[in-house]
Amino acid sequence: MEIDYEKYGKDYIFNYELDGREVMFPFYNMADLRKKNMNKVMFIEMVGNDDGLNEERVRMLERYGGPMNDFYGLKGLGIKLGNIYSVRGGCFLFRGVKLRMEDTFLNEYEVGEDNVEEVFRIKGGLEDVELTRNEENEKFIMGKYKKFNMDGKMFIYGLYNWVVNSIYGKSKDE
Repeated sequence: MEIDYEKYGKDYIFNYELDGREVMFPFYNMADLRKKNMNKVMFIEMVGNDDGLNEERVRMLERYGGPMNDFYGLKGLGIKLGNIYSVRGGCFLFRGVKLRMEDTFLNEYEVGEDNVEEVFRIKGGLEDVELTRNEENEKFIMGKYKKFNMDGKMFIYGLYNWVVNSIYGKSKDE
């Protein structure tokens, strides 16, 4: 069963396998929506022959993701990738293909026959990304601003430059 609906000006699709269980449409309140996952898949690349449906896959992931962008997983009604259907493409978009996907935070995902029957989970953002130190960048930044202590002097200098830029359209350094 598939239901197309609109919530807060965005189109969504609710997809549910009819297996004899009672189906209740998932309702969301404002407290739920504050926890929405703002991350989304931005790029999809097909491994092998490209079928030209990658833009449609990105669009449909956003619609099937629902208002929380969790594919209704928090409501216990998760939509499996294998059940995502496109009328435009005339097919199930994630069946029989191998894909590489990338999200807003540059996390990478692979979709193939082994995980097409799972509910897709988009990482929540930077808290899921392993950040590493780059000592070369840190040395450059510290060398650039070594003449200032990161205290009131730096604030006053920045404020002065901002005022000069606002009035004269150029900075003190120019």
